Amino acid sequence: MATAGMTEAELRPMDRSNLRIFRQTADEARTALKNLAQPDEGFSVVGGFVQSETRKKRTRELCIPVRRVYLPKDPVNLEHTLDLVCRYGSGDLQARVDEWRKRYVPIQEELDSASILGGRPITHAEIFETWVDAVVFNEIPEKTKPFQAMEKEFGKVVEGIGFHLAERIAGMTVEADEIVGALLEG
Repeated sequence: MATAGMTEAELRPMDRSNLRIFRQTADEARTALKNLAQPDEGFSVVGGFVQSETRKKRTRELCIPVRRVYLPKDPVNLEHTLDLVCRYGSGDLQARVDEWRKRYVPIQEELDSASILGGRPITHAEIFETWVDAVVFNEIPEKTKPFQAMEKEFGKVVEGIGFHLAERIAGMTVEADEIVGALLEG
C-alpha cells in the first residue's frame, strides 16, 4: 500500500540505505553552512590575503559532503538520489524534484561556463573539481598540487569560484534533503 510520499513500488534496501546516507550527508552540508556563517576566532594576513585556520577547517567541512553529492559515481550523488525519489515517489514528490532541477540549472550552467584566465579558457567545473579535491584531501600532495599550480597560474580567483560553487551546491543539497525526507517519512 502506498503512503502519502510513496508509489506502489517498494524501496529496495540498497536504495533506502543510499537515501539515508544522502540525508546524513545533507545534514553535514547543513551544519557546515551554519558554521561558515559564524565569526572566525582569529586570522592572519599571508601574502596580502587573509588566512584563517577556522575558516579553512569550516571550508573543508563543507567540501566533504559537497564532493560526495557532486561526484557522479558516488551513491549519494544528487542526480542519482533524485532519480530514486522519482522512481519511488508520488506525483507530488516528482513535481518537487522537477522544480528543484529547474533551480539547479543555473548552477550547472555556471559549472559549464568558462572564464578566460591566463589567456586561456578554463571551465568552472574544472576549477571547482580541482579546488574541492585540494580542500578535502589537503594533506595528499597528488590532490593539492594541481590546485596549487592552477592558483599560481590564475590567481586567487580560482579559490573564490570553487568556494562560491560549493556553497551553492550545499544549499541545493539541503533543499533536496527535504524532498528525500518526505519520501522516507511519507
